[in-house]
Amino acid sequence: EAAMPGVMGLPKSLLSVDTDGRVIHLESLSKWVCPGLRLGWLTAPKAFVEGAYRKWNELTIQFPCTVSQSVFCAMLRAWGQEGLDRHLRRLQVHYAKQRRVMHLAARRHLQGLATWDLPKAGMFILFKVPALKGKGKAETDSVLEELLAEDVLMVPGYAFDPSPEKAAEPAFRATYATASPEKIEEGIARFGKAVARLTEGMKEERAEEKTVPVMD
Repeated sequence: EAAMPGVMGLPKSLLSVDTDGRVIHLESLSKWVCPGLRLGWLTAPKAFVEGAYRKWNELTIQFPCTVSQSVFCAMLRAWGQEGLDRHLRRLQVHYAKQRRVMHLAARRHLQGLATWDLPKAGMFILFKVPALKGKGKAETDSVLEELLAEDVLMVPGYAFDPSPEKAAEPAFRATYATASPEKIEEGIARFGKAVARLTEGMKEERAEEKTVPVMD
């Protein structure tokens, strides 16, 4: 845990370097405290909070749950600064171990099929599939459907890409947050098999297209 950055070692946010009130910062507890609390907060220039945001707030009834706010407040009081930092370091250790498990599984099952970068934070890895470049959503969706049939859930990369359909990066996002090492291994193995089957089918289609019938 001592090697983890904790609270004070986190990278600077855009808000911390804002000098002229341009940044509106949104934060959530879902990834580092408890998703079920459904709590988040906004930090913004005073003019924005007292203007547009306050007017919006007066028109909506979607307020955070009072019980959730009380629970989180009690947690912070009980933890204190040191307790919060200790909790975050433990979480960072957990995510680092899980990330390594998925990375090693990918090296075993996705070599030659996908590329990926090892994330420095968070709980996701985005696997890019070069063979699907320029193919659009249909091929990506076919892989997702095959995975769903085998109880593997991944999110298509085009969900995070504003590019036109065929220009979007063909990719699949997987999370290593809570799955066991065994399930991560099996899920990545099934993903690799699904991509391999699809790319093999695409090669066969290209071979058929190149075949020219001979006329007597």
